Amino acid sequence: MEPAVSLKPDHIVAHYIPLSDTLASDTLYEVRSSSEIPIYYFRKISTNVCFDNKCRFLRTNVYWNITGRYLGLEFTEDEYLSKTDHVPFTEAEYQEMNQKLADSFSILADYEFENVVVIDSSEVGDVDGVTSATIPAVKDFVVEGAVYTTMKLWHIIHGSTRSTVQELTVENLSEDLVLLLLKSNDVYDLIWVINKLNRSKIWSESVQSAVAEKLDDNYLLTNSIFTSLDASLLDANFQKLLFQAFLASEYGIKELIVEKLAEAESLNEEIVLGVTKEMPDIQGNLFVKILDLVGRENWQNVEIYRSVAHLLTLPNHFLNRKVYDFLSPLDINDPIVVKAIEEYEKDRKQ
Repeated sequence: MEPAVSLKPDHIVAHYIPLSDTLASDTLYEVRSSSEIPIYYFRKISTNVCFDNKCRFLRTNVYWNITGRYLGLEFTEDEYLSKTDHVPFTEAEYQEMNQKLADSFSILADYEFENVVVIDSSEVGDVDGVTSATIPAVKDFVVEGAVYTTMKLWHIIHGSTRSTVQELTVENLSEDLVLLLLKSNDVYDLIWVINKLNRSKIWSESVQSAVAEKLDDNYLLTNSIFTSLDASLLDANFQKLLFQAFLASEYGIKELIVEKLAEAESLNEEIVLGVTKEMPDIQGNLFVKILDLVGRENWQNVEIYRSVAHLLTLPNHFLNRKVYDFLSPLDINDPIVVKAIEEYEKDRKQ
């Protein structure tokens, strides 16, 4: 797993923080570039991976991206992960462990070791190997034969240290760092930094452009960005960028963009006119949503209503009716709009 910031590491800053676990080291290391931009964090972990004295003592470095995303483990040559009877992990099991540890939404968050393993009173050996007694709910979230190790590491990775990493990054959140994070190909990083933008003053045109560039044909990504993006950030310039994305997008993304524009406190007239001019080539729910968008305000620019009135000539009778129902209650005296409505009413009577 790669850090979001791909700058070259230059030096390390040590943060001495009283952390709430019992992992020996109270030092969190921050790796920075020569320009003082944080790249990633790591912590040296020393912990027992079982409940009895026969279990191995695990020493490893845990790495976090500056957004708190798990990056991986690092071992010295004589250290390794093991399972039942201290059998070392295979390469496939290391990969499986990494996948399970990276899952920030794992149900392991709701469990402690005592809740997931039933230990036979006759057991005197390595309890981490008692996988047959693991409750079914968590079996898919732990490495077989390494229940305790998986759970122990997961709680280390997603516990108080992760929160500290995120807090430190927020303290260093500059426009340059935001732009670097917005280049990340990891959805978690993107959503994390966008959530932080909602509560920061970093919303320059450069940042707006970087966010807009992430809006593509990936429906889930675009939807996640819009869900995270606060409506207060929908200023006139960003609305223009959304309209540019609208013109280049497929149907589903167009629909998401219109829904997001509808959240804006004030809509840009040029954008509304631009969207209405695209309506002749639009069908279905998106057509109706654009009508709803136009109907939010009383526009001084009569070209908006002329553009809508032109749609009364479309061959789709359902859409014609929607346009008529939209226009007829409005007090519009423009002769072109009035004539279009009258001709539509005349055609309906024939």
